[in-house]
Amino acid sequence: MNSAPSPIVETLLRKSSRTHKKPAYLESYVCNAIHFTDVSSSCFLSPVTVESFYFSDLSSTNQAMLNSISGIQESINYMQAAHHPGWQEAMDKELSALELNKTWEIVVLPDGKRELPSK
Repeated sequence: MNSAPSPIVETLLRKSSRTHKKPAYLESYVCNAIHFTDVSSSCFLSPVTVESFYFSDLSSTNQAMLNSISGIQESINYMQAAHHPGWQEAMDKELSALELNKTWEIVVLPDGKRELPSK
């Protein structure tokens, strides 16, 4: 019995020629991108193209530099958030909304029962 190896057929993937368009609800959504302010009309003598790029495309040195000058630091736990005026205001508004909507009633828990968390 003579068994010759089967020829290897390489399948080329076809790239769609369809025009891709971002859904309308995502038009103003930007994630992990840096956008420069358009100063072409006020700071430069000739027009300048405004560019955007992804943070991950930067070198680790440039990522560290941008992180160090970033003024926004998000709390990573409750203790940090509890001391931040912006988070305190957000928590107060959330509690007020829960009370206004009569989401809960404050009652004495029966013995042996635990309270449920609220989100």
